[in-house]
Amino acid sequence: MTEWSDGRLDELSTRVDDGFKDVNKRIDLVDAKIDRVDEKVGKECSRLDEKIDKGFARMDGKFDQLSAQMLALHQTMSRGSIGLVASVIVAAIGIIAAQVLGP
Repeated sequence: MTEWSDGRLDELSTRVDDGFKDVNKRIDLVDAKIDRVDEKVGKECSRLDEKIDKGFARMDGKFDQLSAQMLALHQTMSRGSIGLVASVIVAAIGIIAAQVLGP
């Protein structure tokens, strides 16, 4: 088995240190890229949140309009039904009165 001299260990240590310096530089570059991507994603998410909120506000307005229209239709149908029932009752009373009182 070969024993390492102090000089070879020092050389190995220097080479390893130099290698880690390069790796650290690359990691710093990757970190910077990730930070830029995070910033872009954050801006896009904020923009989409605003767009979604505006869309929901529009939908709420549309539902309010639809609700008002349905209420108006319900009231019209109710009044029409009451009028129709009243007309039928008056006609029935008229028919019964004509039968009882005769011509």
